[in-house]
Amino acid sequence: MKKSVLFGLILLLPTLALASWQIAGAPVRTPDNKPNKIVNSTPSRYRVDPRYTFYLEKGHLKDNVKHYAKKLGWQLHWHGPNYAVLNSAKFEGYSMYEVMGLVLTNYPVEAFYNTKKRIINVWPKIAKVNIG
Repeated sequence: MKKSVLFGLILLLPTLALASWQIAGAPVRTPDNKPNKIVNSTPSRYRVDPRYTFYLEKGHLKDNVKHYAKKLGWQLHWHGPNYAVLNSAKFEGYSMYEVMGLVLTNYPVEAFYNTKKRIINVWPKIAKVNIG
């Protein structure tokens, strides 16, 4: 009798232990470790870290974008003036397009992507004028 009770307790022990899990590179979390905050309509426990990270360094915008594109296997065709980057910054996103959009938002340029040939064309923005 004692052996069967002991055997039953040994089988139940793993189910009674505090479970933990890990989500895509996030630190190990245990239940009720932190309050379940809602960020951008997604519970923080289930958010996945951004996959793409762009480190913008001091220097020229064209050189920074060219380095990042080359790292991802894309070619860069830059048409227009080069712009100075005065401060370093970090941009993160879930796609390369999202990250490039964040980087180029503060400059008067826009990017066009040829996904078949993996080419990024960067052109100056054209001012839109309403006539009449």
